[in-house]
Amino acid sequence: MRRLAPLLLLFSSTLLAQSGVWGARGVSHAFLVRGNSVFDIDGRGVALYDVANFTRVAVANSDAESLDGAFAANGDLLVLTRAGIDRYDAQLARLSHTDGTGFEHLRANDKYVVTAGPNDVAVLNGSPLHFASHINAIALNGDALYVALEQTGIAVVDLTGANDTTILPENAKDLAVAGDKLVIAGGVDGLLVADIADPFAPRIVRREGAGVTNVARVAAAGTKIFAGESPSTIRVYDDSGQIAQISDPVQTLAADGTRLFVSGTNFDRFGLATETGAPLRAYDVAGAPRLIGEIRDLAGPVSGAATDGTFAYVVDRPFFRVIDVSTTSAPREVATLSIDDIEDHVKLHGQQVILYGRGDVDLIDVSDPYRPRLAGVFHSFGRPPSNAAFARDTIVEGNPWSGFHVVDFADFVPPAQIGGVKGHYYEIVAGGGDVAYISGEGVSIVAVDLRDPRNPTFTKVIQVGVKQAFLAGGDLVVRSVDGLHVYSLADPFNPVEAAFMAMAEPDVAGPADGAAALVWNGGSLLRADLATRAIAPSGLIVLAPMQIDSAGGKTVVADRYALRVFGPNTAPPPPPPAARRRAARP
Repeated sequence: MRRLAPLLLLFSSTLLAQSGVWGARGVSHAFLVRGNSVFDIDGRGVALYDVANFTRVAVANSDAESLDGAFAANGDLLVLTRAGIDRYDAQLARLSHTDGTGFEHLRANDKYVVTAGPNDVAVLNGSPLHFASHINAIALNGDALYVALEQTGIAVVDLTGANDTTILPENAKDLAVAGDKLVIAGGVDGLLVADIADPFAPRIVRREGAGVTNVARVAAAGTKIFAGESPSTIRVYDDSGQIAQISDPVQTLAADGTRLFVSGTNFDRFGLATETGAPLRAYDVAGAPRLIGEIRDLAGPVSGAATDGTFAYVVDRPFFRVIDVSTTSAPREVATLSIDDIEDHVKLHGQQVILYGRGDVDLIDVSDPYRPRLAGVFHSFGRPPSNAAFARDTIVEGNPWSGFHVVDFADFVPPAQIGGVKGHYYEIVAGGGDVAYISGEGVSIVAVDLRDPRNPTFTKVIQVGVKQAFLAGGDLVVRSVDGLHVYSLADPFNPVEAAFMAMAEPDVAGPADGAAALVWNGGSLLRADLATRAIAPSGLIVLAPMQIDSAGGKTVVADRYALRVFGPNTAPPPPPPAARRRAARP
């Protein structure tokens, strides 16, 4: 197993920061079944469910996002995370951790523990393997390892080294071993079954649904095979062919005896996700499939968050939530607003919040944070990814379909565009003033003069690759594929590059308190000091950040599986207006 290389020897003072979590939930990635116990590898770690009465027995949180799991030879549970493999006993007490990064799939039997992805395979105490094609899935059968390679076929590897690796030339998205059969999710080639009586010479013996199905997941138990097609079709086969069909969101499948375990995600027409709130559903498939039980939880994902240091304003689809984060270790929900077709991300300016990301802009009045009010919705007639920001007296929005828009929410019902620029825009940054910064085609950042909001004009075009942009410490920060570009806004209409911090493929970033940024990179959250250009581990534990914001000493992270809060305690908010009125009565 590869060792997790140290990032830097520098440590930030935020290592000592307090932390808190609100709204923890899982999103199922893999099920492991043992009798009536289902171990759900659910991103936040692993959850244990008793499916005799459909209750959650225990949850073990991991220090990095959990992706897959397997049972070890001695019965222990192995959980693959983005930081390595955690080993648990049957009650989810963590026993050990093995460092390793870059892997997505895990399989084990009585001889081997194998991890894989995107192009590499690691065998515990064995020799590594590298493939030119992307690895979609792996399966183990004794000494035989099957590796599904995108657009190549299935590599058949003898882990003893006695046989040369061969290729079964079949497309495969997922693999499952059932006795002497290898079940293959063949995408548009349908469901395939290979005879593996000779494990190193698989032979295709069955094909179903080629050209009319798009099989992405497979599971098998007894004489039945289950083929999942995203987003919500499960076909049930026996030796005679297809015998039933289930309509249920499906990205995760497992079968045991006469039960089928399912979990999935809803996707809109753009492929953007909303979780179902059911991390586990179970069907009796002895005869005609029938639902026998499910686990219910928060849905989500937690995709957006902004803060003023006292409250966090959160998108938790389909809800907008207001969370009191003044006591860092104990964030508490104070208000919830259900919004149809809610957007994904959040920006805050004074007592107003905008939500954006899917092509619209939702404006929310939070002057009374205990009773947030949807003040209006702007329909851009564009498509995601979209972005928006607060300018002076207007809101600016941009997307790669319908262009850049200056929107008046105050004087028009519904809100109306009063100015704009044609083009394809992916990022919008503004600080409530007369200038905005927009990214055109992802290859430049442009300063836009908004002093006449009906006639926005470009004042400077900077050629730079743009993945994300935001304001931090009074500077404009652009995240590119190679690091962070920092622009001085001494003249806001003429940004000048003041620093560049090299960083290989940084991901989601956001402002940190002071002149700093937080950047998700290599599976950890780094702190980049914009003044000194020093980059160090932040010490903040997150799993899968989707938006980061900081203010008033607090940092909040929309972390897909929860809202995470970091920083010192701050003054509590005043009580709701009604409570203040009651307290004032003689």
